[in-house]
Amino acid sequence: MKITLLILLIVLPLLSVLGMFYWMYKSKNGELKLSENDWHVKLITYMWDFETREAKNACPYYWGLVFSILILPIYLLVRGGIYLYSYLAYKFPKINKPIPIITIYFQ
Repeated sequence: MKITLLILLIVLPLLSVLGMFYWMYKSKNGELKLSENDWHVKLITYMWDFETREAKNACPYYWGLVFSILILPIYLLVRGGIYLYSYLAYKFPKINKPIPIITIYFQ
């Protein structure tokens, strides 16, 4: 268990840095050439309502992508909970009956 955790702690940052170098290579002349059909553009658009013409630099875009991937499970759980709540609220609306109030009279 400790060995796999150690490997993860070494491999994940290494992959992040190598990915950053790839994005630096991909963004020649300082501007990104992004397509609407790329998976990373679809992911960031889905999570953050991002538009591709806003991306001017590769570094913030890349680290935003890494952050988005890291919080994706939590994001999906929260969004699924919201959809489930709205579905249940639509399916089972509250009954508008008044709640009887018990009154006690002292004499």
